[in-house]
Amino acid sequence: MNYFSQVWRLLRENPVLGFISVLGTALAIGMVTMTVSTKRLIPEGDFYPAFKRDRMLFYKYGIAYEKDDTLQRKEYSAARLGSRLANVISTISSAECTSIHAVYGSNVTFQLEGESDDLQTKGTMRKVDVFFWKIYDFHFVYGAPFTEEEANAESKVVVICKSLAQRYFGDSDPTGKEILIQYLPYRITGVVDDVSGYLTDITAHAWYPYSRTAPAGGHPVMGGLEVDILAHSPADFPKIKEEVERKLQEYSSTLADVYVSPNGQPEPLRAMLARGSWAIEEPDLARLDLIFYLTVFLILLVPSINLVALSYARMRRRLQELGVRKAFGATSCDLLLQVVRESLVYSLIGAVFGILLTGIAVYTLRNVLFLESVYDLDFSFTLPLSSLFSWRVIGVAILFSVILNVVAMLIPAWRFVHRDIVYSLNAKR
Repeated sequence: MNYFSQVWRLLRENPVLGFISVLGTALAIGMVTMTVSTKRLIPEGDFYPAFKRDRMLFYKYGIAYEKDDTLQRKEYSAARLGSRLANVISTISSAECTSIHAVYGSNVTFQLEGESDDLQTKGTMRKVDVFFWKIYDFHFVYGAPFTEEEANAESKVVVICKSLAQRYFGDSDPTGKEILIQYLPYRITGVVDDVSGYLTDITAHAWYPYSRTAPAGGHPVMGGLEVDILAHSPADFPKIKEEVERKLQEYSSTLADVYVSPNGQPEPLRAMLARGSWAIEEPDLARLDLIFYLTVFLILLVPSINLVALSYARMRRRLQELGVRKAFGATSCDLLLQVVRESLVYSLIGAVFGILLTGIAVYTLRNVLFLESVYDLDFSFTLPLSSLFSWRVIGVAILFSVILNVVAMLIPAWRFVHRDIVYSLNAKR
């Protein structure tokens, strides 16, 4: 406690330098934590209802070349998957489960029978198969998912989110009741907790059945679907990719003019996110990692350089104090330990402010930081604390800042404590 009191006294004596030093530490830690959170922890993290993404592979783009283009040099066709191609991929046996669902939700209106159109609610409805509910761990407040029989029969059934259920039915159980979607009656089979708007591939206000047994028509490659694959473990990824490639070769043999190329798909979450939209070449994850870590280092280095200069300036202003303490018998070791302890306290205060700064900034600016991902800001945007902070990342940032603080203050302190006492006592502030 004495150390905190002493640091508080120093802060009051030198409020500008002290405040800037603490703020510099906070910014260094906050900027690194925010960068890692927004670029890695949140996009790649597990949170409701996507708790198994470390075991998942994603097949999102159907890519077809002309059959005479064996070197894949000519023009190609690329789009989200059509039902014919999605059904082929979903038949693999090496995975625990596969799910076909629409990439984008349909904009629809909701209302109750006999309700005025003025009371309609606009929202999004997404087509999903029955295995969607096995891959993603939705929490059912009421009821259950629609059954495979209902999906195969293309029944007018639907699972709705909790906020929509409360809008029309209050806190009562709406399962078995009907809701009009685009003026058509759908029977509600279940109610789930709302999904964060950040998970754009699965979020919706309502989910209705996709049937794998319905006749698959349309384009042999292109459509608006994607296939999510849940492996028994990440060790099965190579085996799954090999089976998918065999399935595509067999499927391509039935097509007259084109063959389907996986182009590295299905791929883990990180690769899928790095690929972005319509990127045909497989992402170079090693290169992207190098760029990311260099960026983090530079983000941490810029405020740290200023921090070193400020710490040096703060140390010079304390030369007379060090000289007085040395004159009264303090050893060089005592003085240096005092400097180290003060540096640790400054770093600790800065770390606390940095963590608070990160949390406030991410939540306040979430619609700006994730504007490319959140296509409908009407969805609730919730992120668990675990997806914002990694104590390992924060620990590394704090350690780096502590080292810089300590070194920045120790170097001048080492020089000054080994000089003659008279020099320190006569040092000008």
